[in-house]
Amino acid sequence: MSDSGLSTIVARVAGLVLPMTVTVVGGFFLGGWLDTKLGTSPLLLLGFGLGGLLIGFWRMNTELQKARKKDDRDAP
Repeated sequence: MSDSGLSTIVARVAGLVLPMTVTVVGGFFLGGWLDTKLGTSPLLLLGFGLGGLLIGFWRMNTELQKARKKDDRDAP
């Protein structure tokens, strides 16, 4: 595998993992902050964390489907 092929793979993986990480961590931080303000610990922390995880998986699935369609079009 050439260096450009490897860098393409690394870029694709980073493009999938980074948004998922941001949504999950953001959900936990937002839920934790709201829990401290509303006194509902740990309900919102878990709810927003789970919501971030689901949104992250949904976005990852969407991007993988786009990439698969693009690869199918580019295949001979």
